[in-house]
Amino acid sequence: MSTGARYIIRNGPPTRHNYEVNDIEPEELRVSSLRARPYDEDYPRYEPRYSQKQLTPPAKSRTCCSKPCVLGLLLGLAIGLAVAAAVAIPLGLVKRPTPPFVRGDISSTPTWVGTYQVDSSCDSSTCCCFTNYIYLTTTSASLLQLNGTLSGRCVGSSNVVSYAMTMPTNFALGFTWYGQTLRVILSQDSSYLAMVDNTVGYCSGSALRTSYNASRINHVNSGLMMLILFILIGIVI
Repeated sequence: MSTGARYIIRNGPPTRHNYEVNDIEPEELRVSSLRARPYDEDYPRYEPRYSQKQLTPPAKSRTCCSKPCVLGLLLGLAIGLAVAAAVAIPLGLVKRPTPPFVRGDISSTPTWVGTYQVDSSCDSSTCCCFTNYIYLTTTSASLLQLNGTLSGRCVGSSNVVSYAMTMPTNFALGFTWYGQTLRVILSQDSSYLAMVDNTVGYCSGSALRTSYNASRINHVNSGLMMLILFILIGIVI
């Protein structure tokens, strides 16, 4: 087989044609090596609507918590703090640990004058203990008067204590009553007294100043918690 100039006999005079195809192939099937139409016209190119980067939608920004969730969380936190403060602080004042105690602002100047409620830390079945209230008053600028009642195994004919002494300049004083030597210690915030029996140590007791009672502390705590709650709500909204 060869390629090159070939003559094809038709009704007219011979015509010379140049083909670079197989000479056995019929003329009507012979095609040109060059396309008459652009390739894109027969096979149009498909362009996607979005680029490859846009096929995957961007991740939505995730927030940790919605606004109602944050508000509910803050409300729950405020309520929890209010309940904890209303329960824990009065219990801490009523059920005090062993001396020394600190309950408020520490001062270098004692404030002895006041009314103190005695607790049950002293066992009157085996000791001589103060009961009910202890009253500390001033009879003059330089004298301090102590009044109270005793109960339990006490020595003496009277259970009423009334003792005048020089106004203490520190946080401790001592006195002897019917042979029983007592040492009274005032806390550094002047909120309570500790009565220490120098002879029998386990017969000691304590008394809380009435201005530090639990009901007043509860009112202060409630007002403080409500103020904090309103501030938190205002910040969130």
